[in-house]
Amino acid sequence: PKDQVTVRIFLLLFFLSIPLIKLRAQSLVPFGDVRLGSAPLPINLNVFQPYASPRSENLTLKFAPKSLQWIRDSSNLLVPRARLQITYAQKEKNPPLFYYHDEVFSGEYHPETNSFHVDLWINLFNPGKIIIKRGDQELHQIATRRLNQKIDSPKTKKKEETKLIDYSCAPYDVEFEGIEDQYLSVGCRLEKLDEGQGQTPRLIITWSASDALLEDATLPPYRTILKSNSPSLINVINSMGETKTVKITANLPNRIHRLKTAIGFGPYRFESQSDSRVRPEKWAPALMLYGRYDLMETTSLRFFNATINRGSFFNNGGVYLAYEIASVFDNRLKVVPLLGAQILTFDYNNDVPERNKIIYPQGFEVVWKHSFGLKNTSMVYGMFLSASDNNPYRNVWLRWGKRIFGELNYIEWSLGGQKVKTYGLSLGLPLFSLF
Repeated sequence: PKDQVTVRIFLLLFFLSIPLIKLRAQSLVPFGDVRLGSAPLPINLNVFQPYASPRSENLTLKFAPKSLQWIRDSSNLLVPRARLQITYAQKEKNPPLFYYHDEVFSGEYHPETNSFHVDLWINLFNPGKIIIKRGDQELHQIATRRLNQKIDSPKTKKKEETKLIDYSCAPYDVEFEGIEDQYLSVGCRLEKLDEGQGQTPRLIITWSASDALLEDATLPPYRTILKSNSPSLINVINSMGETKTVKITANLPNRIHRLKTAIGFGPYRFESQSDSRVRPEKWAPALMLYGRYDLMETTSLRFFNATINRGSFFNNGGVYLAYEIASVFDNRLKVVPLLGAQILTFDYNNDVPERNKIIYPQGFEVVWKHSFGLKNTSMVYGMFLSASDNNPYRNVWLRWGKRIFGELNYIEWSLGGQKVKTYGLSLGLPLFSLF
C-alpha cells in the first residue's frame, strides 16, 4: 500500500541523515549557559545565609521559596542554584545597579516603598559576590555564608543522600572520603589515551562541595585526574578554618579495548517454509554472536550473527555503522541509527537449493542507560526494516543488562515461496576483547 511505502521512505531518509547534534535543554543564567539537570538530592537552604557588607536596614536579602534547581554549569557539573531576592530601599532618585559575574542588572522600581527589587540566580556551591553600585560609588557587597552546621533535613540523614555523584561517574565507582557532613556534587569525563600500548583511561573528576575551599581560597569547582586505582589526596578548609583531607578514588581498567564481543544462546521458536512445504513452529537452539569496534566517541562498527537450526537451517549476519545522533536526559537516553547490510542463508532441506541473499535493511537503537535506577544497566530497543515489498524483512529486539544480558528477539524474512519466522529469548555473555 502507498502509505506503507511512504513510511518506509521516511524511515530511510531519517536514518540516512546524519545531524551531528546533541539535544539539550538550555537556559541562560548569570554564571553561563547551563543545561537543566534533574537530581533527587534535596538541599536545605538554611545552610546558606546571604549577608551584606556593610550591613544596612535598607537592604533585605532572602532566598525565594521553592526556587532550588539543579543545573549543569559550563564544566558539565550538576550544581544547585537558588533565586536570591534583593530589595534595596533608598531616598535618592539615582537608581542602583547590581553587578554579578561580569554582568550588570537593573531592578524593578516600586514607588509605594521607594525601593528597587531584583532576583538573581545564585550558585550555592560557588556564589561569588554581588556588588551594588550607584554610578562609580560602591554601596554594598552581598555574599553567601556557609553555616557550619549538621545537614539536618529529614531527607538527608544518610551519608549517601548528601552526595550527588553524576551518572557519568557510575561506571568507575567514584568515591569521596573526608567531607561527609556537607553537600557534594561530582561529575566525570573519561579520556582514552593511546600511549603506544593500546588505549588507557584518564578520568577527569569535576567536583564542588558546599563548605570546602582550597587552602589558597580558590573557589570551586575543582578537578582531579586519575589514571589508575591509586587515590588522590587534597586538603580543603571549611568555614570554621578547619583543614580536612579529601580522598578520591575510582575503579579504572588497565586497558580500554576498542573491540568487544559477546555470545548469546537460548531457545527460539522456529518456523520455515519453501513453497507448499511447511515445517511448523517448533523449539530450536539458537546461537548469537555480537561485536562492536569503537571508531570514535560516538561512532562504532557493529556486527552480529544469528544461527538457528531445526530441520531447516537459517543464518542471519550483518555489519553496520552506528552513530549517535541524539542524547537527552543527562545522556541517559540515546538514539543510534544503524546503516549497513546483511547476508541471509536459508536451507530448507537437502532437496531444495540453498538460498543466499544480500539485503540492505536499515535500523536504529534507542538506548536507556542506568535503566530503572540500576547503575550501569542498559535497556536497548532496536529494529531493522526493509523497504522492499519483494523481499520483506523485519528484525526487532529488546535487550537488558550489563556485561551479562538477556535479549528478546523476533526475526521474519520471506523471498518468493521461501519464508522464515523465529522468535525467542537468549542469554548474552562476554566473549573476548581486543585492541
